[in-house]
Amino acid sequence: MDGKTKISEITITYTMVYRVKIGFVPLHRPFFDENWASELRKRTINELSKLDMIQLVYPDETITHRGLVSRESDAEGVIKLFKREEIDGIILGT
Repeated sequence: MDGKTKISEITITYTMVYRVKIGFVPLHRPFFDENWASELRKRTINELSKLDMIQLVYPDETITHRGLVSRESDAEGVIKLFKREEIDGIILGT
């Protein structure tokens, strides 16, 4: 040995990506325009879906009329969806 110790370094780079699973509840009340509520639902889903750190869960038209939550029965279907998907948080769209 020459008095010098060469240490080899191995750098391991990894990325853990955790996507927060967010439940989006697009709300609609009868005294407001349903078309407007549907458009806001669409825009919100479009914008939130662009965020890599979010996995968005929301009702579709098989769960509620136009994917909007207007009645208690709609909410019950969305609750089942969110429980099944084990969401981390909720965003209410009003």
